[in-house]
Amino acid sequence: MSKEEAPQTETIEMIDEAILNNEEFKKNVAIPYFKDIYKDLVAQSDDKTKGINKVTMLQYSNLPGIIGERFVSVLDLSKSDYIDLREFVHGFFKIYYSNLETKIKMSFDIYDFDRDGYITKEDVRLILSHIPIVNTMNGKGIKEGTFTQESGNNVVFLDRI
Repeated sequence: MSKEEAPQTETIEMIDEAILNNEEFKKNVAIPYFKDIYKDLVAQSDDKTKGINKVTMLQYSNLPGIIGERFVSVLDLSKSDYIDLREFVHGFFKIYYSNLETKIKMSFDIYDFDRDGYITKEDVRLILSHIPIVNTMNGKGIKEGTFTQESGNNVVFLDRI
């Protein structure tokens, strides 16, 4: 088949790129959805006038230990210990409707504990030491602590790094 006879391929647009650029979707679907979630979380907060407190956000995100703490810290742009509506919507747009570069930057910010623009070996060690590890024995998943307590010998995460 010559170049002239070659079938034309259609450009396929990624769904999330179309959504990302669709102002109507943002205005009529995403923002009202995030506002509803925000409203529900504020109702659980200790000071409803300030926004979502850290405990409520940690419970909602269900992220383990320091990872949840860092996630809340990255969302709390004003460093007020509360996440207001603007911070919440902005953060959740980064998570769900941003491009890859923005998501990578957000992940970087979670790892960068001292906010110096660098991720050190200690930053990585801290994050990784709080990720629950599931080992399997006899086809049954067991959390790290249980595995090591039931004669898993020297396979504690910190000993492996």
